[in-house]
Amino acid sequence: MSLWLDKSGVARGEAVTGKVIFWGREKEHSLRHLSLTIFEVDPRSETNELKQRHSVTLAEAFTLAPREKREFPFSSHCRLICT
Repeated sequence: MSLWLDKSGVARGEAVTGKVIFWGREKEHSLRHLSLTIFEVDPRSETNELKQRHSVTLAEAFTLAPREKREFPFSSHCRLICT
């Protein structure tokens, strides 16, 4: 699995865009749910605490055949600042 973002930072109200790519291996795989969650690290924090900022569902149940490549593009507006 790989995550490709169209750009590294997003300001409030902008769209977070990109895609998640899955590659099948030797055997078939069934997945129940695929979602993407964006976290923010506060650079001023000494503990590098992660804060969940945004989540979007990309797919419900699906099956990935052996050696199949499947892409899940997404575009979702970020309600908070996500940089």
